[in-house]
Amino acid sequence: MAVIRKAILICFHSLLNNTRSLASISASQNHSPFIYMFQEKIKSFLEMRDRGELLVQKARKLFCNLLKEVALAVPSEYVKFGDVVQLVAPDMPRKCRGTEGELGVALSGLVGEKEVDSIQHYVEGSVMSGSSHLTPCVRNSFVIRSGDCLKRDGEPLKFGQDFNLCPVVNLSGHELYVQSEVRRLDSQVGPSGYPELSLTSHRNTYCRWRALCWDPLQRPETEGSPVPPNCRLVINHAPSNRNMAVEHQHWFQTYFGMECQVAVHTYKDVHRRETSENVWMLVTQKPKDLNATVQA
Repeated sequence: MAVIRKAILICFHSLLNNTRSLASISASQNHSPFIYMFQEKIKSFLEMRDRGELLVQKARKLFCNLLKEVALAVPSEYVKFGDVVQLVAPDMPRKCRGTEGELGVALSGLVGEKEVDSIQHYVEGSVMSGSSHLTPCVRNSFVIRSGDCLKRDGEPLKFGQDFNLCPVVNLSGHELYVQSEVRRLDSQVGPSGYPELSLTSHRNTYCRWRALCWDPLQRPETEGSPVPPNCRLVINHAPSNRNMAVEHQHWFQTYFGMECQVAVHTYKDVHRRETSENVWMLVTQKPKDLNATVQA
């Protein structure tokens, strides 16, 4: 898409330059107000191009900022505070009409189409979505921080322990946190009607998350034990006691393609076990085969 836009921009610039030459010739013969206005528009366009203020230039900068590849935490026995990880829902279809073998959706940050003209990176209020793009990059990689404001980098993350999620790169000058507000009348909800995930600069109670064993029968046994990487688990929103969920029935168009909503809602089957919408993995290395993983 970026290559196509670049080609269109080059052709447009060539056309404008040729048109400006013709307009200059015509202006010397006929000083028309229309020609003068046209020349001023061309001049304004070229000045915006030189300042990098064209929408296509801003979109290109957005892609460079958010799709820049990053290195995940090196594989180890346990996930640790300070690790750079991806949150991947391994059993969810990558497309609206997913087929067998096309599974895996990553929690990703999003800048809306209407916001590209003013921002090219995350800001407070940026929404999270589920993306089929699994290559580790700025928009789908996060740092695990302590939920109690203590410096715990290097310590293993434990089941049931509060933690915060922060974007791996931040250009806003202050750290941002993934949050989901407990639903109120003025709460931000998505197409599904459930509370969305967004970024905030305030480390409040709505930023607290917990990793739970995927099997509810094993949760009492695993409580307090270290969390292994690349295993299926449930990400619980501590304030609401509901789970992070992929709303695979609600897809929408973004600058990065079709993506689905990620919200806070608990899905359970008849056996009271969370379904695939609530199942995630903390990935600490580039996922090659999401089906070849360890069960928690």
